[in-house]
Amino acid sequence: MVRRSALLTCVILLVATSLVPTASTEAVHRGVHYDQIQGFSEGGAHLNVSGWSTVPLDGAAWLLYDLDGDPQHPLATGEYLDEVHPDGEDRWMWTLSIDIAGMDCTCSLMITNEELSSNLIVYLGSPVAWRPVWQKPPTEFVSMIDGVNATLPLDLVLPPGRASGLSAHGLRCPSTSNGVCQGESTTVEVPVVVDGDGPHLDLRWSAWSSHSLWNVSSFVVTDSLLASTDAVAFVLLLDDDAPTVEIDAPQSGFKDNELRILLFAEDLDSGLVAVSDMAVRSPSGVYLQASSMSFDGTTLRFIPRESGSYIISIEVIDHVGHRNEGQSDVFVRNLAPEIDLRLDGRLVVSGEHFVLPASGLFELNASGSTDSVTDVDTLTFVWWIDDNIRIVDRPFLTQSDFQDNGLHTVRVEVVDNDGASTEVAFSLTIEDDQPIPLGEQRWFGSLSLLVGMSVLGLLVLARRTMVQQQIPLWPGVGSEEDGFGATVDRTEA
Repeated sequence: MVRRSALLTCVILLVATSLVPTASTEAVHRGVHYDQIQGFSEGGAHLNVSGWSTVPLDGAAWLLYDLDGDPQHPLATGEYLDEVHPDGEDRWMWTLSIDIAGMDCTCSLMITNEELSSNLIVYLGSPVAWRPVWQKPPTEFVSMIDGVNATLPLDLVLPPGRASGLSAHGLRCPSTSNGVCQGESTTVEVPVVVDGDGPHLDLRWSAWSSHSLWNVSSFVVTDSLLASTDAVAFVLLLDDDAPTVEIDAPQSGFKDNELRILLFAEDLDSGLVAVSDMAVRSPSGVYLQASSMSFDGTTLRFIPRESGSYIISIEVIDHVGHRNEGQSDVFVRNLAPEIDLRLDGRLVVSGEHFVLPASGLFELNASGSTDSVTDVDTLTFVWWIDDNIRIVDRPFLTQSDFQDNGLHTVRVEVVDNDGASTEVAFSLTIEDDQPIPLGEQRWFGSLSLLVGMSVLGLLVLARRTMVQQQIPLWPGVGSEEDGFGATVDRTEA
């Protein structure tokens, strides 16, 4: 009883998901398969079925329920199959006989174990209780393309002898791509054609061309005895236009600085469009790797590592396969180096003039100059001193680079590997060291004598202070601070 309750719970969940079971095809995959075809009919007192399985059937159970009844109350159930025997490696044959006396229905037989289930649609008893069954309803989107009439296969299981005389009808309204009606619903009838490929809808472009999107609801297929399928809904798309695509790219950018390219794509028919291909070609003809780009659906980002023209190509596709491509180009400019020239640490700018002593040491250093990430390690330094000295590939100058004293014009140019350059030009005067005049020599001698006498006086005073500190004081004599942190000794009269 516990096992039967668990079985019923499993069936209720499966049926609640889809009241129309999907048949298993006899392909080599894990599952239970039937020897009988979908739509098998039985008018006697017993339903006899058989098949084969690629999964063990030790725990297999079965149930039979009416597709038009309450799935919580099956017509019959069983906890095991009648017969199961091996038929080679990982293959088992099985048989089952069910008492169906008094049953009139369009039914589904389900065989299930703990992990798999398989269904067979059967017609039992009186044909009055039989009706067509969707084996697979139409997909959410049904498309007609470029003004051409279309056929839509109907994946149906039909009662025996009712393949002719089928009709289809439902309600339709102009809609959005997600099926929201934008107008009143009207009744529509669609011709059903049956040929060697089975039944299919005959969709005429002219009957639907007033709008590009239709919401079709309450759609049923009816057989010759007016028995109908369950009602289904779908969106019918008429698409005869390619999507539009526009690339919004800046006219120019800078090397080693991120570029942002905006994409605007639209499909006027379906409203559904996706990017199918994207390419960025560098000035050297190399296409950027996907890992060096990022795209979030609307914005393409990448960092150009070369100067020149980048070509961006983006292809979009709509719901039915129409494609369109947009293309744009961005000219990437090379950033010139930024010179950082220092004279003994002081920043030097063009037009300045400096006066330096010949006896002093000095250094002009441009090693702090910067450039873009890919160029900063390729900088070349070129120095000109006056018109006759040129020094290359050294970021600094020292006094030893100047052949003589006097006025000099100096220019330094910093060049990167793309040929972009920046320069600073200035002048400096290197002055000769001057001898001290006679008058200044006499004044300097007098000053030296005065300083010497002052130092000698301080030494004598310090000596006398040390001697006084060594003389013992009389009783009653004390010490005090003079308010400035010095110690003053006092004696009584």
